[in-house]
Amino acid sequence: MTIKQVHNYPHDASNVALRVWQNAAPDLAERLMELCVFNRPDSRGGYWRDDTGEYHVTTRKSTDRNWTPNDVATLSRHFMAPDHQDLVGVHAINPISGTSRWGAIDIDDHEGQDIGGNLRKALMIREAAADLKFRLHLFQSDGRGGIHGWIYFDSPVPSERVYGMLKKIVGNDFVETFPKQPSIGPSEFGNWLRLPGRHYKRAAWARMFGECGWLSPDATIDAILQIEPDDARRVPQYKVEIPIISRPVYQGHRSHFAESPETLRSWLESKGVEVKALKPCSNGAVRLILGLCPFNPDHGDGRSDTSVMVVWSALGLRFCCLHNRCRAYRWVHLREKLDDAYRSRRRC
Repeated sequence: MTIKQVHNYPHDASNVALRVWQNAAPDLAERLMELCVFNRPDSRGGYWRDDTGEYHVTTRKSTDRNWTPNDVATLSRHFMAPDHQDLVGVHAINPISGTSRWGAIDIDDHEGQDIGGNLRKALMIREAAADLKFRLHLFQSDGRGGIHGWIYFDSPVPSERVYGMLKKIVGNDFVETFPKQPSIGPSEFGNWLRLPGRHYKRAAWARMFGECGWLSPDATIDAILQIEPDDARRVPQYKVEIPIISRPVYQGHRSHFAESPETLRSWLESKGVEVKALKPCSNGAVRLILGLCPFNPDHGDGRSDTSVMVVWSALGLRFCCLHNRCRAYRWVHLREKLDDAYRSRRRC
């Protein structure tokens, strides 16, 4: 098969694509509701734009003042959207049941990267999914080489099994998967992925990959309307473990407490820092969710709060508090605060 290069829509073509998607919006909305793309009824992803023109992602919640339900009307607005405001992202996990109705991959476009390589990678992953009797539906995600791939299930599947299967079919390639983690807490939201449609920044609409290449807007709509979910009973059970990887030695020195997530947890707790949970990430890192923020005890209070963390990876450690007043603090600042000997060495 010849792999065709991906290009932005020219202006007139983008207008045609917009009309095609808008005309088909009601039918698309009905079909995706039938595919149960909303894993949870109380939230969805979205975008907003600040005064400088920068775009930001957000989670819209049922507790928001301007909340509208996750229904056919919301999906219709997504498919009719001429800009970012009504675009919809769907969360990968239902936290109450611990299940997912779909799994997905996200291959990002990076400037200077071989965009044909992205498609070759996606097709290899699609073949791996086909070996397990699943259909991975590929879509252009940004009109520049990024690709999303979706597998839909005919009934809810334990998220841990979906996560494990996606890791199996992706292999060693660094490709984002959704769900990004095996499970989330009852009050957590997890990650979301934008549904096929318009790109949030550019006038580029998703095109589906067919037998001979990327389909036209009309053919893409027809293909989406014909998608059938796969048998959820075929999702295999793969054991999911938090990776324990020895941290490499840098410049002849290695901190004993950073050998693994468990040793790091023990060290933090010995310094009086509460670690509420260990949560694996899709790239092999592990988030250690802290109790109160060591720099501001007003941050992180509550058992369900996951805004304060230390991230362990084979490449190093990172501290993160998502509250604005603590965003400048890094791992070096946390270690200085907790480790008197380290602080003294740094000041010498």
